[in-house]
Amino acid sequence: MIERLELRNFTAFTGLALDLSPKINVIIGENGTGKTHLLKAAYGLCAGAPLFKNKPDTSEDELEATLTSKLLRLFMPLDDKLGKMHRQGAADQAYLSARFAQGQKIAVTFFNNSKALAVQDRANYEQYLAEAIFIPTKEVLSLVKGMTDKTHDQKTVELIFDDGYVDLANAMMKSGHEDTEAKINLDPRLNTIIPQLVSLIGVHNPE
Repeated sequence: MIERLELRNFTAFTGLALDLSPKINVIIGENGTGKTHLLKAAYGLCAGAPLFKNKPDTSEDELEATLTSKLLRLFMPLDDKLGKMHRQGAADQAYLSARFAQGQKIAVTFFNNSKALAVQDRANYEQYLAEAIFIPTKEVLSLVKGMTDKTHDQKTVELIFDDGYVDLANAMMKSGHEDTEAKINLDPRLNTIIPQLVSLIGVHNPE
């Protein structure tokens, strides 16, 4: 879980620093103020987890390439250029950082003409292995089977949907036999968060 998120000169943000609750956080703002961009940035900074799970000895170049690719796939900027996410008119570099619950941190920067993110700080980042899930605000349940159908051209799917949708669709199609108790033991805070989510959403009893 992310404890602190910082964004500077990134898309709509001149400078933002958020200390996040270990429980449930609610982001409120008018349309166009950057709520979705905030969530996508947080999600993108978590992209190292699946990378290090599959390859613990990942190099910094590989990490930079993975984080760059994830941000580009999430934001899908014009001409697929990283610099398009740099805040217009800002003289300083764009900066994104996340500090996680167990003290791990990732901080990256880029300029208008950057082709890849530059990692500035990755303190114990390889130890953060909890894969994030981003649930887009638009309806995706009816699209999941089509998005994950192996007979469809994946490049066409990725032209239509950013990685927020693609990752969620793939996660929803995975087998549901994971050990929930083991996940809670890995991060005990889930034991309190899950009941709160159930309470917020409400439980529908068909009887």
